[in-house]
Amino acid sequence: ANRMRPERQTAASRLRRTRLSLAQFAVRVPRFAPVAGRRRNAHHAVFSSTVSATIPKFVRDEKQTRRYFVSGRVQGVGFRFFAQREAARLHVSGYARNLLDGRVEVLAVGSAAQLDEMKRALERGPRFSNVSGVQEEHAEPNPVHEDGFAIEPDA
Repeated sequence: ANRMRPERQTAASRLRRTRLSLAQFAVRVPRFAPVAGRRRNAHHAVFSSTVSATIPKFVRDEKQTRRYFVSGRVQGVGFRFFAQREAARLHVSGYARNLLDGRVEVLAVGSAAQLDEMKRALERGPRFSNVSGVQEEHAEPNPVHEDGFAIEPDA
């Protein structure tokens, strides 16, 4: 009900609104500088330098491409849209599509940790699905699928 104008929003409220993690948000850190006109040892915090809070472990992770074939009751229950939401949450790119044999194919591009989490999400599935198995295989990287996650036409 109490909405602030965009120019008056704090960094914390922007962080909550966009749901970014601390690792994705630039953090202002104090740098101590002498205050003019005071004793030599008097210092004052100056918030002028900005550092990235990116965790080095994630920066070094290599991108991998994996293909998942999800079987069970996975068509007609919103499984592809569920995969798209999970991919957005995990910052994974790729696609999802229905197969003629009743399975759903998901191609995912991301780090090993992201892909492991994606597989766990696919094994869980959306509310009305019943996943009986997730078959995983490595796939060749394709630059077409490295930007965003799409729902492809049925194969």
